[in-house]
Amino acid sequence: PSVMRLLAALFKVTAVLAVKRPRYVYTILNQNFSGFVRDSIIVLISKAFGKKAVLHFRGSTFHLFYTRQNLFFKAYIRFILRLTDAIILQAQWIKERFTQLVPEAKLRVIPNAVPAEAFLERGEGTKGLNGNGVTVLYLNHISVAKGFKVLLDAMRAIVAERDDIRFLIAGDRIDREKNIFHDEAGRPIGCEDLSADLAEILKDPNTRERVQFIGEVSDKKSKDELFRAADLFVLASYSEGFPLSVLEAMAAGLPLVVTPVGALKEILQDGVNALFVEPGKADDLREKILRLADEASRRKEMGERNQSLVR
Repeated sequence: PSVMRLLAALFKVTAVLAVKRPRYVYTILNQNFSGFVRDSIIVLISKAFGKKAVLHFRGSTFHLFYTRQNLFFKAYIRFILRLTDAIILQAQWIKERFTQLVPEAKLRVIPNAVPAEAFLERGEGTKGLNGNGVTVLYLNHISVAKGFKVLLDAMRAIVAERDDIRFLIAGDRIDREKNIFHDEAGRPIGCEDLSADLAEILKDPNTRERVQFIGEVSDKKSKDELFRAADLFVLASYSEGFPLSVLEAMAAGLPLVVTPVGALKEILQDGVNALFVEPGKADDLREKILRLADEASRRKEMGERNQSLVR
């Protein structure tokens, strides 16, 4: 079925090129074998039609994918990237990892952005869930690569010792990673099944009372409600490109507890825009959440700086 889907997609690309005759072809650059093969065929078809091909890389560990390939496929990767007319990256430091593969003139750094309507005014009505205590928001995929197992461990510890901190968890669950298998240092992340951990959280009445699972949220109204209900935003990913959920939280005026991965370590300052957490360290995540939860004035100042920065 996956082969048939690939052939159908390539046929559609070919048909669009033949009928619509665009000047450019834009596609996302994947950092896994099957994804790159698909991307490379799109580039080859585009060039066969005499079109300019643009790849957009949204991750940060393409170099790890490249170094793990055999000599033949490494040569093929370099050939495709050099055949491409431009490659868009999300941070300056990621650009440095591509210069060995492609002429620097083809590389463009374009940070992610959010639309103007993403900005929220934080008034008196934005004091956390039900106006009581401190509410921590997680809004992303529920997966090991996003650091959710680490967040689970930190949450268990926090709700066991504090009754004034609540967690809102929103996102779709991913049990099988397709694109992120290593952290930015090249260490394997692993593919743990989160079912047992989630079941334990949900059956514990003490935890269930203060950890609310919302499910996947995509519409603006629901997102705005979550951002307005939150006092701080958390994301403990092992690897990122430039996560839109963080930018949306900043646009909503929220302070951050995040890992310094992807573009985040380039645009954010530890202690100014966010409290940085070492990836994989639940104790560190717990300590940083508690620190920011106990400093209301710091949360307000950090949120205002974040909104100004993302604007």
